[in-house]
Amino acid sequence: YHNDGSLSNGTGTGNDLATERIMVQKFILDCVDYWLNQYQVDGFRFDLMGAIDLETMQLIRNRCNEEDRPILLLGEGWDLDTELVDEQKTTLAQANQLVDVSFFNDRFRDSLKGNLFTTDAKGFINGNGHFLERLPQIVAGSCDERFGDNLFITPLQSVNYVECHDNHTLWDRLLLSNPKATTLDRKRMHQLATGITILSQGIPFIHAGQEFYRTKHGDENSYISGDDINQIDWDQRGIENENILWVRSLLALRKEYW
Repeated sequence: YHNDGSLSNGTGTGNDLATERIMVQKFILDCVDYWLNQYQVDGFRFDLMGAIDLETMQLIRNRCNEEDRPILLLGEGWDLDTELVDEQKTTLAQANQLVDVSFFNDRFRDSLKGNLFTTDAKGFINGNGHFLERLPQIVAGSCDERFGDNLFITPLQSVNYVECHDNHTLWDRLLLSNPKATTLDRKRMHQLATGITILSQGIPFIHAGQEFYRTKHGDENSYISGDDINQIDWDQRGIENENILWVRSLLALRKEYW
């Protein structure tokens, strides 16, 4: 709650969870412990991680470090308008206090395809090299001070991506941002974005179907849409098999020199 008694709603879900309160924190840690012990999971992805307080995330990291296997922690470090003060939020601005936690890198995303919330905005892959000056930094994991302001301490904090389950797929975005481009040119833009994602330092995040130019037919917010929008189109997968083999070759190249 806010001081005036109204509900904090920075998440847009109606009310926010007060993770900084001791019993809520305990509930979260107990859940993490249960999944580690009973299901032997090796990673957790936190939706709207910026709504979780920093101390709780640090305690989660400490608990995961007790395991005899590596546990990946990643999440969305967006700065949300919640009741938490900025210094308490698990946001990108606090990444230096969570060296072993990974963050979705929106600088990487927007530098390649343009600002997410401006559908006709362009980036490096669809804007004739726009944001070229950002490329050295994002390819180096957004943590090399030789190339500008750092987001992170290590490359493994950077989850590099150009599309995910939220918002337009990259293919649908290119239809909006580059409507006069040919299909072949849009495929080349798409390949360039996927290739940079896979070969950059950090953690490459590839959305299911990205390897064959997945479309949701222009649906920007498909969480409530049916199978006609969200299903994997296996016919499309067959048609674009050549591109899938190309993606596999990039993944093999990455693994060879990791």
